[in-house]
Amino acid sequence: MDNYAIFQILITLLVALVFLADTLKPYIFTELYNFFKKWRDTFIGIYYLYLTYELYRKFSIKN
Repeated sequence: MDNYAIFQILITLLVALVFLADTLKPYIFTELYNFFKKWRDTFIGIYYLYLTYELYRKFSIKN
């Protein structure tokens, strides 16, 4: 597995955990919950950049 595939998996898992942080609050450490809440916008922004890059790669004209 190459580094880009690992990045894809990690960013997807991080965004999923950020979205589910409120639901998972009873099951995760308080510090981890606070970390997800504090950095929620950053994680989502990085994910949107990743999605934009993927769309660019998919629809760019290949020579």
